[in-house]
Amino acid sequence: MTDTAVLAVSGMTCAACVRHVERALAEVPGVATARVNFATREAHVRFEPTTGTLDRLVAAVRAAGYDAQPQSADSGAEASLVDNEVHHAFLRMSIAVTLASVVMVVSMVVSHSLVRDVSLAVMTFLVVFGCGWPICRGAYLAVRRGTADMNVLIELGVLAALGFSLASTVFPHALPTDLRGAHLPVYYESAAMIVAFVLVGRWLEVRARVRTTAALSGLLALRPAIANLVTPTASTGQPEIQTVPVEQVLVDDLLLVRPGERVPVDGRVTEGESTVDESMLTGEAWPVAKRVGDLVTGGTLNQTGSFRFRVESVGQATRLANIARLVREAQGSRAPVAALADSIAARFVPAVLAIAVATFLGWLWLAPEHLRWAGAISCAVSVLIIACPCALGLATPTALVAGTGRAAELGVLFKSGEALQATATLTHLFFDKTGTLTTGRPEVVAIRPAAGVSKERLLAVAAAVEQQSEHPLARAIVRAAESDGVSIPRASGFKSVTGQGVTALVPTQASAVDPPPTTATAITSANGMRLGLGLIQLDAPRQTGSTPSPSAPPAFVGSAAFLTRFGFPLSDDTSPVERGSGVVFVAHGDTVLGQIEVADALRDTARATVTSLERLGLRLTMLTGDSPRVAQSVGREAGLTEIRAGLSPEDKLAAIQAAREAGARVGMVGDGINDAPALAQADVGFAMGSGTEIALEAGQVALVSHDLAAVTRAIQLARQTLAIVHQNLWLAFGYNALAIPLAAGLLYPLTGRLLDPMIAGAAMAASSVTVVTNSLRLVRYRPPT
Repeated sequence: MTDTAVLAVSGMTCAACVRHVERALAEVPGVATARVNFATREAHVRFEPTTGTLDRLVAAVRAAGYDAQPQSADSGAEASLVDNEVHHAFLRMSIAVTLASVVMVVSMVVSHSLVRDVSLAVMTFLVVFGCGWPICRGAYLAVRRGTADMNVLIELGVLAALGFSLASTVFPHALPTDLRGAHLPVYYESAAMIVAFVLVGRWLEVRARVRTTAALSGLLALRPAIANLVTPTASTGQPEIQTVPVEQVLVDDLLLVRPGERVPVDGRVTEGESTVDESMLTGEAWPVAKRVGDLVTGGTLNQTGSFRFRVESVGQATRLANIARLVREAQGSRAPVAALADSIAARFVPAVLAIAVATFLGWLWLAPEHLRWAGAISCAVSVLIIACPCALGLATPTALVAGTGRAAELGVLFKSGEALQATATLTHLFFDKTGTLTTGRPEVVAIRPAAGVSKERLLAVAAAVEQQSEHPLARAIVRAAESDGVSIPRASGFKSVTGQGVTALVPTQASAVDPPPTTATAITSANGMRLGLGLIQLDAPRQTGSTPSPSAPPAFVGSAAFLTRFGFPLSDDTSPVERGSGVVFVAHGDTVLGQIEVADALRDTARATVTSLERLGLRLTMLTGDSPRVAQSVGREAGLTEIRAGLSPEDKLAAIQAAREAGARVGMVGDGINDAPALAQADVGFAMGSGTEIALEAGQVALVSHDLAAVTRAIQLARQTLAIVHQNLWLAFGYNALAIPLAAGLLYPLTGRLLDPMIAGAAMAASSVTVVTNSLRLVRYRPPT
């Protein structure tokens, strides 16, 4: 059994730092795995829960030359730390740019003199060892532990330029012959501007990095700080509303939510009704109606009405906290595509040092005598400065952080970077039927009133009979009437009739029915999986609580066999459609009003989702345990042509295994317990948000809402994210492939010019900013319509 800790790590500046921290954490006894995310500056560590292990983790990071502290669950504290980092980066950058600009202007407009050079030296020292102190400290710690990172490269270049300039100022006659002259060369402006450009790049990088994690910060900020606690007063017993911090709310507390307030925690409505905006969690644009018995989620926004609810989950057990945890874990994970960048970055700094030494020696050996020392120093410094392992280290994690954060805003939770990359490469997608392609509950799919009968009257009579039943088919008819705004007659004054063959009737028992007296009033319930039958008196004048008039005609709701038993003439076309639906007939008095078809309805977005996925080039197959006749009907309506019916969970598993063995990259979309094995077996399992907890745990991608279109959004965003990762890697590799030879002076024989170390510093900073900015395109990503 292992625990997971998240540490906030500061002091990292490049991909080499990531490896150093991971190595230090991995050496702590009891640590199973350690992953460090350069973009979020977080370390995710799985370890044996032994006493003091968390303290040893922090101590190990600090011993490696960095700082660490356990990640705070307080979003406000975390935001404060981020703001503090941005503020200090801006302050250092501003002072460095100001002083470096003065150094550069003075170097250009003031003639050479000892006073000028001493003044430049003082200002350069302030920039290098004052504003650039984090770079100096990072380089020192890296050297002390026997490693090299980006800080070492920068500091070597800066100190080389600064040291040569000091030598030119203090000991001009000790320089080699080709560097002597009336105007001794100094590189104070280069040393100062290099540090300034690096600090500008780091400030822009910090700002951009904060934006890539904005989705997670936004999720954490959804939870309100206070809640309205409903408690009975001791004297009167009447409810009293108290405003309390949300941390004090406990399970089973009763809370009040007013219009415009956010729901503080998870619970179930006990009184009142309203509409709630859940778009920040599910990505669905339309508000969701909430009535007594419905679940409400912490962080969602109440709109039109007030309601009270009983608390079921608080703190880290809420749905919002779980979503934030999944997003954070995904952002802290590493995608397989990062392996190439990690492999190159591990060898990058030693390779750059070797190239710098080779450049220096090459210029001393091959350059014309008048350029040997000047060219050797300038080119070696430029090579050290322009090489940028930082861009390589940022290429993958910034894109994954931005992509997974944006996915969460769209109602898609990738549980790891590996899941995101696998989603982008899918070729074959399997769908479950019930609860995935369909809603998973009976809905009215067709209303067929008889000639001269309105749809509203047909629904009103049927709903009046069925509103007393809890059977799913009865509830479907009542929901349809309510959603259409039909006025449902009250079923007051009814009584159950027993001993007359009416109570608990189902179609299969129609032969046992003896027609009851026309004056009887009866309500029936379900007996099995079919709709209960019954009759109720309507349209008779009555007062509340009175018994219906015996002269009022009864209403009949039931199967064709039931109504035929009572002598109602029905047409020959009375069979259900092929999707396993049931047809309910309605009669009032001696008149047949029509029929209502109830079935497990296809999701509204199912057909559009199938069409969009086919356009993405995926092969689509439906796997279901239902009968072939029902499966074919649902499949045709959804637009699917490849359908496999009558399958057990083991059969679904075998189908996925066979597809994988054939070379396909397989995804599975499901929601039920019977889908869990297939979800786990697939390369990517998409678990519907309306599904069971077992299915959600088994899937690698959780769809927060029950909108099937989220599958398309997940695949599109995953592909876009992977494309940006590849772009970032090409930018980083291409930059270094072009910049290092240029800095080494290989083009000097053709152009007669060398790259100024100051320009090299600007180019290095620009490469990191370019990679992060490219990743930020994902923050503004909009799914294609």
